[in-house]
Amino acid sequence: FTFTFYIYIYILHLRTSKFGCWINGNLKFSTDPNPIKCKTKYLTFLKRKRKLPCMKLCGNSLPWVSSGKHLGNSLENKVDGMRHDISVKRSKYITNNNELSQEFWCCHPQTHFHLNSIYNTSFSGSPLWDLFCREAKML
Repeated sequence: FTFTFYIYIYILHLRTSKFGCWINGNLKFSTDPNPIKCKTKYLTFLKRKRKLPCMKLCGNSLPWVSSGKHLGNSLENKVDGMRHDISVKRSKYITNNNELSQEFWCCHPQTHFHLNSIYNTSFSGSPLWDLFCREAKML
């Protein structure tokens, strides 16, 4: 009940402040004037820096960013095969592997392998990776 009440008050505040893009009374995009709080942003992939035009959504200027997260993947303004994302996923894999090893320290190594393959093999975004870069080989 408290969460629903909070969301209702928040939506009323957004509606009266005219933040966001409203279509038929429904909030479609969050365009907070504070770039840190704004959820709708522009990310571009450029070979060299240049001045980018101001983009607007429902009259609100949207920020250009050089990196961001999308569906659990770290995107950057670099065409490098998502090396940063690979490094982040690698560190999560190592952390989860150590946690499983500590939790099931008394199990047979084959059981460790089986548990690791069940609970620690989700690499979202891996089809976008450059599988021949140094970071991918370290994984």
